[in-house]
Amino acid sequence: DVPAIMTAHIRMPAVDPSGVPATLSSAVLDRLLRREMGFRGIVVTDDLEMDALKTSGGEARSALLAAQAGADYLLFRFDEDAQREGHRLLVEAATSGALPVERMRASVERILAAKARFGVLDRGPRPSVDVEANADVALDLARKGVTLLRNESVLPLRGDLAVMSARNPDIALLPEQPT
Repeated sequence: DVPAIMTAHIRMPAVDPSGVPATLSSAVLDRLLRREMGFRGIVVTDDLEMDALKTSGGEARSALLAAQAGADYLLFRFDEDAQREGHRLLVEAATSGALPVERMRASVERILAAKARFGVLDRGPRPSVDVEANADVALDLARKGVTLLRNESVLPLRGDLAVMSARNPDIALLPEQPT
């Protein structure tokens, strides 16, 4: 009754002797996971931009291969060009029949079923977010969540620092600072 799983880009020669990564393997996603194990939830790919899939034709091609293999939800991180190319390849495959309508329908039904199960479809429009109020709460929680157990001449901090911020979801590069 697990709602979703994430694939791994590992090779499973005992299941698929072809050597393709599990994310792209119908032997793993369809035959083993769906038919033999009876998994009915959503299959989400791990990040398609990972190096493990470069030998499979890159992220856009991997998106198509993963969908054909049985993945329901395709995960891209940052590369918008790859996302657009992946979309183009998926539309082309759907139009030509290389990605069967029944395969796509099954994915849509699983995703909608999960949304219904968790009440996502019942929720109306979300209220607008008060970014400043949320940032203040996050900062307060962060301050309360840090406890100094002992100070062995470490504070104040010097040298390389790792900074986390609840206000900026992406990495911000600072001028004249090493990346």
